[in-house]
Amino acid sequence: MNTVLRLTLSLVLAVGLVMLLLHWSGTEPGAIFSALGSLDASVYWTALGVQVLIYPLRAMRLRTLLPAAHPVPTARLIPITAAHVLASNVLPAKVGEASLVLYLRRAGGVPAAHGTAVLYVSRVLDFATLTGAMAAACLILEPGPEISALPWMTPLGVGLGVMTLALIWLAASGGRIVSLATGLLSMLHLDRTGIGVRVVGFAERLRESLAQVGRRQLWSAAALGLPIWILVFIFYATLAQGLGLGFEGSSLGHLGFVDMVFGVGLGILGNMIPINGFGGFGLQDMGWYTQQFTSVYSRARIRLAYLHPDEVVEAVISDAADLGILAFPNVNRSLTIIPWHSEPMVFVCSTTHSLAKNRIVTAAEVAQQRFVAFDKTLSIRKAIDRALRERGFKAKMAMQFDNIETIKQAITTQAGVSILPRPSVSREVEEGVLAAIPLDIPELIRPIGIVHRRQKVLTPTTAALLEFLQKHRPGDRVAASGS
Repeated sequence: MNTVLRLTLSLVLAVGLVMLLLHWSGTEPGAIFSALGSLDASVYWTALGVQVLIYPLRAMRLRTLLPAAHPVPTARLIPITAAHVLASNVLPAKVGEASLVLYLRRAGGVPAAHGTAVLYVSRVLDFATLTGAMAAACLILEPGPEISALPWMTPLGVGLGVMTLALIWLAASGGRIVSLATGLLSMLHLDRTGIGVRVVGFAERLRESLAQVGRRQLWSAAALGLPIWILVFIFYATLAQGLGLGFEGSSLGHLGFVDMVFGVGLGILGNMIPINGFGGFGLQDMGWYTQQFTSVYSRARIRLAYLHPDEVVEAVISDAADLGILAFPNVNRSLTIIPWHSEPMVFVCSTTHSLAKNRIVTAAEVAQQRFVAFDKTLSIRKAIDRALRERGFKAKMAMQFDNIETIKQAITTQAGVSILPRPSVSREVEEGVLAAIPLDIPELIRPIGIVHRRQKVLTPTTAALLEFLQKHRPGDRVAASGS
């Protein structure tokens, strides 16, 4: 197959994967171009320049870790590195990580065992550098004027520091870990099966390959990893500043570079280790209820967890949680559902949007805007889609998320508009960050319910909390706050 054909097929495959990714995420290409258009040219070119610098450094680190018997020129390793990063980010469940082994073998003639050893060491060093940077951020991060001191930051920083040392040991002791794994297979007599024999054989070759990564190579790779991750943090910090996350007057105006290092670290860890959460019923609201309840019942201890609605149901049914608070609670034979209150839904946009000064927004006007939606699996998304459809309209989806906080940030950066519960944007409206306008869809509300396992005998503390929540509904809270 000639070079032109391979390049054409690669571009077609890349475009296809990107289009699938946009389809699965509910993001419209126009929204991406709109976000890019909002960036200043200097920000864009600075971020692009930083990104370009990262790949030669990654290639140099790969060359440092490769055995002398299988040298690959740095110029050839640069496209291999770029393709590996793309595959690891696009392909699901991180299966794209294995592409490095394939690329090194096909384009560089590196045996699979050596490629796997290089992948193991480089990724463990990445984790070590990342946790080390987050540890430093935790220890030097100072609370801003809008954030109170967090007592757990110092212990977290110390814990991440210990984890960093452990990861460095793992990078240097890969051969021992493989030996332990093969020993375990032998103890379980799995090495006598056909698959076991092949696994042990590959493990022995991997152990030999890891043993060839000397201490000098390891420290050289670690030294190259430091500027790589500094550039990664600078890249994200540059984009964050360019999108307004660090400017005065934004909802995140207190963020500095150290704050962004911590936030970017969490985001990258979330990409490396898939995690999920759901900011459904208001984070601020439950904090207020917890504070008020414990002021009356001083001996009570409440643990809060913010989960996806399906996980809330599962936690309550399995007795991992005594009570759950759900939006749009569905009938479930295992649950008792207690209606709590309903929240009006409003049109939310940036304060500079053309509809920000309207007294009311119609369904027709909503349908003309780029819409930042909830994930299509959530009940609140289905209720919004149904309300618009009943009026003969459909929102133009720009992107979708599974929690309110991320949607609000997208609106703040002018990525689009949305329909959200009125209480969830009260703080941003008061601060002049977002505008909330009533809709001409009065029946569109978000019902909130309290759930517990059916026939569950509630403890005195849980029963008291349930009674407290029923007596102090959000409307009562607003009235109390205003007095």
